[in-house]
Amino acid sequence: MKEYWINNNKGDKNENEFHKEGCSWLEKIKSKTSLGHCADCYEAKRKAKEKGYSKPDGCEHCCPTCHTV
Repeated sequence: MKEYWINNNKGDKNENEFHKEGCSWLEKIKSKTSLGHCADCYEAKRKAKEKGYSKPDGCEHCCPTCHTV
């Protein structure tokens, strides 16, 4: 299982993008919160919603199946 992180800053479409460990885009995010270790991006998305992120969106590079925005 990989650790997932969510960007605390919202994107242009009011979404919070999340990434899995090892993603090159993750290191560029200054304000992020760990979603913990997850089996897949769907579990990470569920955890993000449980933490209060209303519109979590997977990174198109590391979580393409959860990327919707």
